Amino acid sequence: MSGALDLGYARVDLDREARQGLPEIVYGPGKQVTEITGTVTALLDRNTGPVLVTRIEPCLPRRTMRFSV
Repeated sequence: MSGALDLGYARVDLDREARQGLPEIVYGPGKQVTEITGTVTALLDRNTGPVLVTRIEPCLPRRTMRFSV
């Protein structure tokens, strides 16, 4: 297991999927597009996904909504 990954703006629990059956959920409010995509990318790189991002602000670019790694 990998433990946690400190991205500077978020500490990502990389083992949650193995422990709980689902990866960490990313809480969207207050986060920049780069922070959301960085967190999701880190989770997808190290887990089987999917990853859920909640409460994304309507003003964020659509690229935040759906992407693949």
